[in-house]
Amino acid sequence: MNQPPLMSVSGIRDHEDTEKYFRNQARIFYNFLYNQVATCSMAAVATGISQKNLTRFKRRFEKEGLLWVVRIGICRHTKHRAQYLTTNPAWATDTLTPKQKTDE
Repeated sequence: MNQPPLMSVSGIRDHEDTEKYFRNQARIFYNFLYNQVATCSMAAVATGISQKNLTRFKRRFEKEGLLWVVRIGICRHTKHRAQYLTTNPAWATDTLTPKQKTDE
């Protein structure tokens, strides 16, 4: 009786391609926010990356201490209140403290 393989080579390759795809998206988002301050919606329009993915990357970058909220204001794209973000440490000196984030 022949047993099927536990995982085909093509399945491994597909998984590796998916990881590479999301890693590249995260790198594009990081570099975008390094060069300008923007909201996730603004970054989604500019980079073509899904806003849901950007939100995941945002959370990961925050946990790793790589992303800062510079200010809270009206998003140019959605016209709603949003966080303006950066990954550039030079602009991180002007970030909001946790208390300021909750007060607004």
